[in-house]
Amino acid sequence: MERVIDKEILEGKIRRILSDNLDVDVDSINGSSHLQDDLGMDSFDALRLIFEVEGEFDIKVPPTGLPPIKTVAHIVDFLLKRIAAQQKEING
Repeated sequence: MERVIDKEILEGKIRRILSDNLDVDVDSINGSSHLQDDLGMDSFDALRLIFEVEGEFDIKVPPTGLPPIKTVAHIVDFLLKRIAAQQKEING
């Protein structure tokens, strides 16, 4: 069964995860928010985000070969592609 993920719902979930982990008001986070400059994310925060995203969306984030991810929109785009690729692997 194919899992359809709406981009706006996905972004909302990412904003909530970032808000919870970085102690930033969720309403101040948007697609163009820069993870480091605007939200203060460091490498430890990034690792926590990866683990939480894997659990939330039931996906595996490859340990290498990650594209440059600097904004919330980059996370959303990466996840949409990763979820689609994983779904394709499952469905053959």
